[in-house]
Amino acid sequence: MNKDLTIKEINSIYPIIEIVKDSDDASKWSDARRMIHTMDFTANPGRNVKIYVRDRDSGKLLGLISLGSDITSLGVRDAYIGWNKEDKFVNGKLNNTTIATSIVSTQPFGYNFIGGKLIAALTTSEEIRNHWKETYGNILVGVLTTSLYGIHSMYNGIPHFKTLGESKGLISIKPDDKYYDVWHQWLKDTHAD
Repeated sequence: MNKDLTIKEINSIYPIIEIVKDSDDASKWSDARRMIHTMDFTANPGRNVKIYVRDRDSGKLLGLISLGSDITSLGVRDAYIGWNKEDKFVNGKLNNTTIATSIVSTQPFGYNFIGGKLIAALTTSEEIRNHWKETYGNILVGVLTTSLYGIHSMYNGIPHFKTLGESKGLISIKPDDKYYDVWHQWLKDTHAD
């Protein structure tokens, strides 16, 4: 409730990126994600990078990012870039883009101080691009994300973000884990290839 102190603390934030590199830390990241966001998180198949965003000086958690293999079919993106199936699959251009599947800021930093915009902007940071190149051997040239609330989102007004429009919103619904896990294990056991 101290305006001057609050402004001083916000001005002193120095965000740093911490990329999760081991499975124990990945589990802790997932626990933190469940604690600060209401939407379920399931990592998509393929590439996955989990990231903490912390304040360098205080060590406080400012937010979380997860990046994954890009969506194979997204009409607004493909039209904007001019991609066709050959570009994406034969020429492997999808390997140079990622989808940010989680961009989450802690509260009250996110709501009161638009911290989500900072976390979102950090998805394009040099540290993340370098990690992508070192880990996957591809140059990361684009980060895509979608919004829970359509065009009315925290991404509006971020200078290097471009709204491409609305997707058709068609997504497969994952069954409850008690059904999904059984069939998933059966597929892994009987059709590992």
